Amino acid sequence: MSSYEKQMNFYSKTYPNISITNALELALSDVMRRAFNYTFSTLARSLNATVVAGTLGPRILRSADREDIDFFGDPDLYPNQTEVYLPLTKEVYNTVHVYAPNGSLIASRDKMNLTPEEVQLLQLTAGKLEDNRIICLDTRTYGSF
Repeated sequence: MSSYEKQMNFYSKTYPNISITNALELALSDVMRRAFNYTFSTLARSLNATVVAGTLGPRILRSADREDIDFFGDPDLYPNQTEVYLPLTKEVYNTVHVYAPNGSLIASRDKMNLTPEEVQLLQLTAGKLEDNRIICLDTRTYGSF
């Protein structure tokens, strides 16, 4: 993990009370989201099918700013990386993403009703009803609909 030490330090200083688990999720946002999007977008295109896949991670934005890329980018892609995925906040979610048959991301929804392990061990943030549709355990939890 030494390749991501500067990112870990940045998030630990930016969010002093953040858990090491969440700091790691934030530090790996670029490499994890890049691999996730590439994998499931490619799968949707190759199968000409809608693909639904879930992952853990923060809400992100894409930046083409060279300083962002140099600091937060994937060390394995340096210096050829042209954009970087950056966390918007310190919160980490259990999110489902939907890819269209052409490979484009068409929807994302955060899980609202987290398991005790997701809250205590992973320290995930629950999605909000007003931002979501029902997914996963939400379909079996009273008050979700």
